[in-house]
Amino acid sequence: MALEIWEPVRARLWLPGIDPGEQGPLEVERWEEGSWQVGGAVGVCATRAITELSVPLRDLGLIAGDRMQFVVRLETPDGAHELVPASSAITLEVPGEDFEGTLWSA
Repeated sequence: MALEIWEPVRARLWLPGIDPGEQGPLEVERWEEGSWQVGGAVGVCATRAITELSVPLRDLGLIAGDRMQFVVRLETPDGAHELVPASSAITLEVPGEDFEGTLWSA
């Protein structure tokens, strides 16, 4: 399984094959010069009934205000894949330093 970012940068964050209840680093690939380039480990992934990712977005070249578009890529051992959602990407704005403060302001 991978989180595939389409905009404003192209990157894939591959989830490690970890056992439920454990955690491990994500492997990043970046689209450069027409092909996927391995970029090493970034962030951390933990899985149980829900899978959680923690990735410093600056490590992916994203900055506050960027509109990030992504999908989840489900892949079988034989290479077949499915994108979720299938029809369009999820779009989020990369939060700034004041993000938590804006959630708790009166």
